[in-house]
Amino acid sequence: MSRLISGAGAPTLRGGVFATIGEVLGAADLVVLARRTAGLSQAELAHRLGRPRSTIARWELGEMEPSYAAVTQALRACELAAVVELAAPDDSYLGQVGELLRLSPIERVRRLAGPVHVGQLGRLAAADIDGVLFGDVAAVLAGWPLSLPSSSRLELCAHPHAAAVRVPGVELTIDACPPGTRGLRDLRRDRERVVLEHGQGVWIASPLDLLRIEQARGHRVQAGALLAVLEHRRRFPNGPTAQRAYTEQQASEAVEAWLATSP
Repeated sequence: MSRLISGAGAPTLRGGVFATIGEVLGAADLVVLARRTAGLSQAELAHRLGRPRSTIARWELGEMEPSYAAVTQALRACELAAVVELAAPDDSYLGQVGELLRLSPIERVRRLAGPVHVGQLGRLAAADIDGVLFGDVAAVLAGWPLSLPSSSRLELCAHPHAAAVRVPGVELTIDACPPGTRGLRDLRRDRERVVLEHGQGVWIASPLDLLRIEQARGHRVQAGALLAVLEHRRRFPNGPTAQRAYTEQQASEAVEAWLATSP
């Protein structure tokens, strides 16, 4: 395992960022995590490394694979370091993640968090607050396999002026700068739109950014679940294969049609 830790003179960081090099998170992900944790733009990191900005962009897009030495230099430029820990691979969450990703986002919430959170998400979507969801409920929407207590609150990254906003019937915490991030502008870059019931939708932080936040909070179990979501996306970039639902009559008709075409 690889963990990013703050170096001398770096901003205080709560927790670390863990990655399985070459598996769940590759070199590109480590560079992205380090750069965003340090609050640097691609141009600023490129300047510190003495490289063209296009090189950093190609690393992060996966168009060019940086060497281990280059990744180490990038981490050092972000005033971070990698601590390597060897561990046996753990795929225990992957099957559960695949099963959940076959459900709609709102069905995942209904299964893992319950109807209370389904209703709260609908009311939050209707309120149309400019922000990005993070935390446990956002992670459920993204596909992690952990059940949530009914007391879990929705967490929204929004501008400070939204802190006084109250949405009736919604247990909501508004944070202008979640741990491990630089605020709303930071999370907006890779946010993902999730469609709920009746065409309503909310923005959630990307799994990589959700991982940043949970690691900054020191939540290793939650981080492990998010790593499973990222690993599933890496293995199945087009998403899980949809399973078609047949009625008994449709199945019988399909068999008869197949027999009719057989020699």
